[in-house]
Amino acid sequence: MGKYEVEIQGFKLKVTHVDHAALIDNNISVFKTLLQKRRVAGIDVKFNHRCTKKAEMLILCVGNRCLVIQLCHLGSIPESLKKFMSDETICFVGTEMSSKVASIGKHNLRCKTGVELGHLAARILKKPHVSEFGIAKLGREAGLNSVSAGFRGSPPSSWSSRAFSNEQIMLAINEAYTCYVVGNKLLGMVD
Repeated sequence: MGKYEVEIQGFKLKVTHVDHAALIDNNISVFKTLLQKRRVAGIDVKFNHRCTKKAEMLILCVGNRCLVIQLCHLGSIPESLKKFMSDETICFVGTEMSSKVASIGKHNLRCKTGVELGHLAARILKKPHVSEFGIAKLGREAGLNSVSAGFRGSPPSSWSSRAFSNEQIMLAINEAYTCYVVGNKLLGMVD
């Protein structure tokens, strides 16, 4: 397990990296308290590059917290994570959601409320053409001028490693965090 404090797009984030099932329960409890106002979570999945579509890492972001879960080292999936991911009152926002939801399904995690960020933006903004935009452009369409195109860095040779540099953690969480920020802004427009 590792704890990191990183800054992305001017915001300080607390990141917890877990590789053991017993460490997940407390982190899921913290996420639940952060979801009181708006029930949206950013999500990303990192894959093993040598084996197609094998999910190595699940990244969840809510508020200023990110949880990096190494699925490949858990052994068993804790009930708290299963219940969190299957909670149909939470909107899990990300990119390439159909392949990511399918990949975590192989780890016995069900996510019925995974929403493609572009689709969400197109529906809320009533602009069908934006569904094909990248994350940064979707952020600008939602009125977030500070959303960047992405963190640039060198990914690790494998996402199954047990230790990561701050740069690699920032690279791991960037997409999930940015999807959370944009998704949260979009859903705030319909509150």
